[in-house]
Amino acid sequence: MKKVGYWLSEKKRKKLNFDDFKEQCGLTNLDLVPIDLAKSLEEQGPFDVIIHKLTDVIAKADEGDIKSQNMVKNLQDYVESNPNVIVIDPLESVRKLLKRHISYKLVQDCSTAFHGLDPEVGTPNFVKIETTDRNEIIRLMNTAQVEFPIVCKSLQGHGSSLSHMMAIIFNEEGLKDVKPPCVAQTFVNHNAKLHKLFIIGEYHYIVERPSVKNFSAGEIGRASCRERV
Repeated sequence: MKKVGYWLSEKKRKKLNFDDFKEQCGLTNLDLVPIDLAKSLEEQGPFDVIIHKLTDVIAKADEGDIKSQNMVKNLQDYVESNPNVIVIDPLESVRKLLKRHISYKLVQDCSTAFHGLDPEVGTPNFVKIETTDRNEIIRLMNTAQVEFPIVCKSLQGHGSSLSHMMAIIFNEEGLKDVKPPCVAQTFVNHNAKLHKLFIIGEYHYIVERPSVKNFSAGEIGRASCRERV
């Protein structure tokens, strides 16, 4: 029997119906056991696989939270001492997604590398903003070819309530609502639908989720609006 350790917040376990998943794993020769990241994993293993959802914990650790730093260190220490353990997802991969401008750049680089594929994959033009000066923001947008309407999100993609909020700005007047540091990205109409892609090895799964409605530049009667991501 393979031993699979997992760490998920209670909220995430309930959302994923993880107890049902654990029961199903018991029928397929997989032993799912919770991990206490406040303690050494050497005392809790050995593990064949470790599953975690540590994005918020890693974000807090990077901001100096001691408890979160210790949790991440305990996992890192175990992985380094047991290089054959499979970790979903590798911590270095998770860190790349914590900052939006970095993850956007990754997608942009991938779209450049695979240019010519049908259908093409890309990301809307974006720019990192660290000022409230409207003229400087306009200059940055023009340089990066970012056009109205734009969507502004905090640089940090996880770990705070601000990570889940965004402002949609329709014209230069709305730039007064920019709250740096943030990322401004050209808003692309997508018929109020978005698709999340989950990949493990050669397997992938697509989930359709509701999103914000279509907008146009210079939306009549408004300069900006706020939405939850």
